[in-house]
Amino acid sequence: MKYNPEMLDKQATRLYRRSFFLIVSYGLAGLIIGYIVAAAMYSNQNVIAAVGQTSLEIRLAVITLGVIVGAFYGESKSFKLRLQAQIILCLKQIEENTRRYS
Repeated sequence: MKYNPEMLDKQATRLYRRSFFLIVSYGLAGLIIGYIVAAAMYSNQNVIAAVGQTSLEIRLAVITLGVIVGAFYGESKSFKLRLQAQIILCLKQIEENTRRYS
């Protein structure tokens, strides 16, 4: 088996793509969960009356909070994938530098 630097580039690219889609998917999950929570709050009018805001403002705030929390959680998960991609690229560069002097 021979050393194949293109394979490492492809894997690093895949990891970067996955990290981006991880942030987006967790943001969408936060949107859905926020919407469900907002709908549950809307069905319970006592919660909205206690806060004293209009129902639309509260629902938008809850949905926005869900998206933000989901995106931050996705960002922390995607950091690991980006770190793995950087390690792969670093190992590839070490191999290329070592081969020059061999």
